[in-house]
Amino acid sequence: MLFVSAPAYSAPAADAVVGVWLDADKRGYVEIYRAGDVYQGRVAGSTDGVVKNDVKNPVSEKRKKTLLGQDIIKGLTFNGQGHWQGGTIYNPDDGNTYSVRLTIIDANTLDLHGYLGVPLFGMTQRWTRSTEMSARASGGGDR
Repeated sequence: MLFVSAPAYSAPAADAVVGVWLDADKRGYVEIYRAGDVYQGRVAGSTDGVVKNDVKNPVSEKRKKTLLGQDIIKGLTFNGQGHWQGGTIYNPDDGNTYSVRLTIIDANTLDLHGYLGVPLFGMTQRWTRSTEMSARASGGGDR
């Protein structure tokens, strides 16, 4: 009897997305962490070391607050098939909040898809895991 085996697809574990990620523009770090049953992401730093304020925030009182430590990804849940979805991402570059879906490509790469309304009309960015910044991040875990 001959057995032919193909590599089986293995969806990533729910916490595979946890860690510090460098954004697609290579300007900032976002720490994704688990908070109970959802995943959040907070600004963990910038590549130039400059702490920036949230100058594009639509709420004028928040424009003088620093972005460092601010949760910009909220409410993601793992669907068991390699996607984290159902959450939002705040874009400090334009002050808008978008729906978001994350997909792990490999252990050090994820695709972040932000959109308004229908996912078809969105934009995907490729983020890379940062081992350098992870050592300095404040830690994650349930908060």
